[in-house]
Amino acid sequence: MEIEVTSDVVILAGGHGTRLASDWSGPKCLAPVGGRPFIAWVLEGLERQGFRRAILALGVGSVEVTLEVEKHKPHGMAIEYSVDTVSGTDNAVEVALALTRSRDVVVVNGDTLVWWSAREVLNEHVKGKFFATTQVDDMSTGVAVHTGINIHRASALKGPKQIVRGRYPFIDIGTPSGLRAVRDRASQGRLW
Repeated sequence: MEIEVTSDVVILAGGHGTRLASDWSGPKCLAPVGGRPFIAWVLEGLERQGFRRAILALGVGSVEVTLEVEKHKPHGMAIEYSVDTVSGTDNAVEVALALTRSRDVVVVNGDTLVWWSAREVLNEHVKGKFFATTQVDDMSTGVAVHTGINIHRASALKGPKQIVRGRYPFIDIGTPSGLRAVRDRASQGRLW
């Protein structure tokens, strides 16, 4: 059974960006890339995949992030915001899930661009009847590098999980080299 991309998407966008201090000071998702804040590129990529509703899970600089997102958000996407007052990704996801409406929710990192097929990943998730699907990069080195794609059943935070070996390239801007790589691609017009 093929499904459409009707899921809500939660974007984890509360990072400090402390490792980027030499290149950027401010919320990590607002690092400038190609004349726009990085989060604008993440939102554009999700809209291109068919997502129409996003919840941004914010922490540090939530007011600043909200103002910038409102300036740069895609016209075809409704956006809500959750603010995590308790530090930690798990809590941020739980707070954001309370705002979701779809049965299965895609959770992505707001500091990562992934060139992926949302429909393909969602179909694998639904077919497997899992609570959570985590997409990881090539594990041939024995280390699973998380690509920043998760799918959660919104009704529960515990249940059977599957880990899927990724087929999708990604760049995480959490380090200066990652941020430079994304900026280079943007300057060459190769982000999407």
